[in-house]
Amino acid sequence: MAKLAAAGMIASLVAALCVANTGAQERRLTLAEAISWAMAHNPALAVERYGMDIAGGEVTKAQIYPHNPELEVSPALGGDRHPSDPGMKFAYDAQVGVSQVVELRNQGAIRLRRAKALADQASWQVQDAERGLRVQVLRAFGAVLLAQQRVQLAGETLALSRELLRVARELYEAGHVPRLDALRAEVEERLAVNEQTAAQRALTALKRDLILLMGQPSDLPFEATGPLAYGTLAIVEPALAENALSVRPDVKAVEAALQATEAEAALVQAEQTFPAVNLSAHYEFSREAEARQHRAVLGLSVPLPVFNRREGDLEIAMARRSRQAARLDLVKAAISAQVAQALERFRASRRIVEQFTRHILPQQQENFEMLREGYQLGQFTLTEVLVIQREFIQGRSRYLDAIAAFNAALVDLEAASGAAVIDINRKP
Repeated sequence: MAKLAAAGMIASLVAALCVANTGAQERRLTLAEAISWAMAHNPALAVERYGMDIAGGEVTKAQIYPHNPELEVSPALGGDRHPSDPGMKFAYDAQVGVSQVVELRNQGAIRLRRAKALADQASWQVQDAERGLRVQVLRAFGAVLLAQQRVQLAGETLALSRELLRVARELYEAGHVPRLDALRAEVEERLAVNEQTAAQRALTALKRDLILLMGQPSDLPFEATGPLAYGTLAIVEPALAENALSVRPDVKAVEAALQATEAEAALVQAEQTFPAVNLSAHYEFSREAEARQHRAVLGLSVPLPVFNRREGDLEIAMARRSRQAARLDLVKAAISAQVAQALERFRASRRIVEQFTRHILPQQQENFEMLREGYQLGQFTLTEVLVIQREFIQGRSRYLDAIAAFNAALVDLEAASGAAVIDINRKP
């Protein structure tokens, strides 16, 4: 009878391994909420967004003519005494003039074009930072979900191991099983304690990583909620690579940087020969004794590009343009490879998860049913129960590993394609 009672308790605990444990109630955090918090409060993203303000200031600066007019005022007062004339003759001169630098090669429009290209680059860089942050949150949130399941699995394993230890000791004291069974049950119980401690420690660290991404207080209590395996939106696999080249913000940022270097080269070329002249107008008034004189003077100053025609500046600007063009080609080539690799990993991991859900997990459940019935009939020893228990736990752990690989592959696919392929609003 004691053996049958123990078998009933073991069977009930075995069945409990397949049932979700609700656990303590904390703030339930969804994937969509985690991404929203990160976009609003992530400190690193806030730093990137200030770059847009700087670029906007550069556009404003480029819209303003850089050369202010100059006002010149030169009054003079003096006197002269001739040896043959004892009297003093006073003289007064005054000169008022205005000068203005006038650009001749449309440099202002070129500077504005360059500033707008840099502003576009800053905007695309912020969007790329947002894309990267979304990918980080997707990884961190999925890791927390799986870590919670591992903690739950470790707790269930510990509960089952302790119950098996209690039963083994009772059966040993009653003389129904050898002492080896009780010793093995003690080892399993200690291993389960260690696994639970490691799982809880890993969950705490992963939660802190997610909290940091969300820009929240480090002591925020929450429980991640959502499906273990990420849901997918409609994926058109043949068009992923082509679409990535047209929508990924890092590509757009490099294209904007290329436009900025082209404008920089054009500006240097415009300033090589007669880039600007200095126009001036002066009014002169002089008085000496009773004589007065008025005069208006117009002036033109033209720089002569004799010694410096900015050949070095043009060489630097052309090299920068060539480097940006090469960088654009490199980024596009890398994207095609990234999409192909991510798509291959996604297909393989999806097949593995399907094998677990369709075949492996149901077969393990069937094995447990056979174990329960056989133990009740005295066909299995407690040692055999421990062995099969360990196999079942390892199978569950490998299933979680498969889910982690599937989620990682799906996140890699979204990162490579530049498009949202994960359904962040999917319910558990």
